[in-house]
Parts: sequence; C-alpha cells; structure tokens
Amino acid sequence: MKQVKLAKSDDGFRILNEWHDRFESRLSFETRTERVNTSFGFTDVMITGPEESQDSSPIVILHGATAGAPFALGELQDLPGRQRFYTVNIPGQSTRAEQVRLDFGTDEYSRWLCEVFDQLSIERATVCGVSWGGSVALQLAKYNPDRISGLILVVPGSIVRGPVLKGIWEIGLPMLRFKLFPTQKNCDRAVHKIFTTSDEYWSPYITDAMRYWNVDFSVPPLVSKNDMSSLNAPVFVIAADKDLSFPGEPLIARSYSLFPNLVGAHLLKNSHHCPSFDSDDRRRFTQIFESALESIRAASPSAFCVQSETKH
Repeated sequence: MKQVKLAKSDDGFRILNEWHDRFESRLSFETRTERVNTSFGFTDVMITGPEESQDSSPIVILHGATAGAPFALGELQDLPGRQRFYTVNIPGQSTRAEQVRLDFGTDEYSRWLCEVFDQLSIERATVCGVSWGGSVALQLAKYNPDRISGLILVVPGSIVRGPVLKGIWEIGLPMLRFKLFPTQKNCDRAVHKIFTTSDEYWSPYITDAMRYWNVDFSVPPLVSKNDMSSLNAPVFVIAADKDLSFPGEPLIARSYSLFPNLVGAHLLKNSHHCPSFDSDDRRRFTQIFESALESIRAASPSAFCVQSETKH
C-alpha cells in the first residue's frame, strides 16, 4: 500500500468529488452511504434496495477505474432499488475512499475487501467487478474464494490484454495529444475507442477526469488457472466485442479455461469498453445483468448464505 494524491490539485479533487454527487443525484432509487474503516483507511459504501430482498444473498459491486459507486449503479436502471446492493468505493480509484493504492502483487485488495465485508456483517456475497473492479474481484477469488457465492465480471481486467500497438495508436496517443492540447475535440478523440456513445453526464465527466485525475497507468496482472483453482462459486462473464483494452472474444474464450464453473457468458455487440448509454441499450444491459444473476442462482442455489445479522 502506498499513499497517493488522486487529483493533480485540491481544486481538481473538489471538481471530481462533486461529480460523485451529480451521478448520485440522477439515480432513480433511494441510497444511503455507510463509512467503513479498515486497516487500509476509510471506504464509503453505497447501500440500496430493501433490507429483506427476494435474493437472500447481498450483491457487492466493485466499480471501474477513476469512478465511484453511483457511476456503476447508474448503468443498472432501477435494479439496485429492487435488490440489496452494496457498491464499494475502491481506494485509489474513487474520491470517496482513502487516497492509497493497494498492491496487486500481494493479497492487499483481498484483505481490504474482507475487512469491508466484516464491517458490513456480510459472510458471503455475489460479487460483481466492472473493469478495474473486475481485477479487484479476482483478487478476492484468488485469496479468499470462500467469501464469494457468485461472481459476475463485466469487461474485467486481469483475464486478457488487448493488442499493445493498436492500443497505443488508438487510445494512448490521443490521450497524450489531449494532455498536451486539452481541447474538447482532442478529448473526444481520446475516448472515441473507449466509449460506445456519448452521455450528458459521462461525457463532461470524462473531460474533467482526464484533466484532473492522477491516473494510475499500471496494468493489473493476469490471473492464472491455478489462481482460480479454489473458486467453487458460479461465474458469469460479460464482455464487449470492440473492447481494445480487454477484447471480448478472447476474454470469453480464456474464461472458459480459467473457470470450470463458468455458467454463462455474453458478448455485447458493437460495444467498446464502456457500453452504450442509450436508454434502450441500458435497458438491455440491465436485462443481461439480471439474467447473469439468475444463472448464478440457478447454478448453485445452496451456495447462497443468508446475510448475517447486521448493524443497520
């Protein structure tokens, strides 16, 4: 673990932190936030859905890089208002968690997440990791697989890597151009191969993120089949066919090799790393996510433990 400064300036941090509130304000369901203190610092957890939901196993969401809890929840329409979700802000990747970066070369991410579970009185959970959050979820699967009753991975890191030269040419160089000449046109070019469509919140946010975040460009390591050997929980993978970072078809192919307990996979068509924000596409994505939950429940109904008595 090392201390970091997430933003390039205090004013930049304030602007990024305000975006968290804006994304939360657009959610269509009620939320509450609980601050959890761990040996790695504080973590804010956004809690949604009824205390006693139809699914007795809580769902834990781990968001992508340079984002936060409401950023991920907003892509699931009203689902988090109907089921119990705990969306955890990741240290070093959210303004609502400690400004530290944990080490993928050790078990730090897994220990941190286990401490979060313990503070929330969660014994086991269905864990969903998105992009960078997928890499974090796989660390839990590697070191503490007993805490996972089901695993959903959405365009996750740590399974495959994209073509290096193509990534540099189509993403890396445009980002460098924006840093040197921070115009809106250059920003649009930089995210053209990352975002499938534009959005009234995401588009201006990513402009500010590229201006103010001290981005961690280190790449989480790939997991091996041996790393996943103790994971008995069912797994579902959602990938994108035009994802330059984690190409969809190779990602799904390797997932079948990594996870003998893979119960399903879905390839998003005509989608870059960030799926479409169009309302119909968001609705379809939510349906895909619900289908993933249903597949996991059907695969191992006895694996879901009732959440232990909580402090809430």
